[in-house]
Amino acid sequence: MPPTSDTGDYCRARAKLSEPAQRELTREVAEEMEAHAPDAWLWKGRHAKLIDGFTFTMPDTPRNQSRYPQQKAQKPGVGQPIARTVGILSLATAAIMDVAIAPYAGKETGETAL
Repeated sequence: MPPTSDTGDYCRARAKLSEPAQRELTREVAEEMEAHAPDAWLWKGRHAKLIDGFTFTMPDTPRNQSRYPQQKAQKPGVGQPIARTVGILSLATAAIMDVAIAPYAGKETGETAL
């Protein structure tokens, strides 16, 4: 049977996983991929990692607003919650090895702190 483009079942199943479970599965898959990366994919024979930071906005729900408040320059009810993220990626496989997410502003939320 050919694969379907309907991702509904996948999305519903993923929604049942807790955030810690999703994070652990992501780490395990990335580590397994890294362990089996061909030598030709390595940088000078090394398992190099890339670190990148970025921000993203999310739907304006009460839960998101409480965890990730919108920027102070935006009027309440007009903007969207914003988060800062730093990810570690494998140069060999492009898999996300780990990620840290925090509010956009506040103590210990800068990229170096994450």
